[in-house]
Amino acid sequence: MSKPSRQAARRFGTRHFPDSYRELFFLRPPGPEEVPGTSVFFMVQIDLSPLIGARPGERLSFTLDEGPQQLDDISVAFLRGPIQFTRVQGGILVEAQVETRVEIECVRCLELFPYETVLEVEETIGLGRPRPGITYTLTDEGWFDPLPLLREQIWVNLPMKPLCRPDCKGICPECGANLNLEPCHCAEERVDPRLAPLAQFLKK
Repeated sequence: MSKPSRQAARRFGTRHFPDSYRELFFLRPPGPEEVPGTSVFFMVQIDLSPLIGARPGERLSFTLDEGPQQLDDISVAFLRGPIQFTRVQGGILVEAQVETRVEIECVRCLELFPYETVLEVEETIGLGRPRPGITYTLTDEGWFDPLPLLREQIWVNLPMKPLCRPDCKGICPECGANLNLEPCHCAEERVDPRLAPLAQFLKK
């Protein structure tokens, strides 16, 4: 997929940053309506090149408001909240509070259900030079893809044993029926092997 030019990207205003610097740009690849046969949504790319040569303390701030996204193996309904990038010694500090909703599987009934959470993000990203302890970096042109960082935070926030509801009845271990939706008669049909001849006699 070809990379759109910076001029074609959607522009947002900036705060807490000298007016002499360029404004913050978002790079959004073509959406589903532009790519026939696909239903995948793409996360924005953020131009942080103004912060590369900035003094520590300079920052770019904006509000994230995105619809459905496919974060690799996680589908989210939305991503909303403030996100801020601050130039620090040796990198750029990312701070954000992003609300989202994902579909996860209940450990009892194995059905998918919506789960809402708030991602508390605080991560330092590098400036393109590999460094110990730095997982995320800018591209050579100064673009940052927040998708991997947000995906990681979602996995951190997911419960160890997610339940669709506190009183979920789970599934029948014999027939696999979802006990929240239908009754199960397996227990009634289960007969002690020692009484099997008697059960067969009573059925006659």
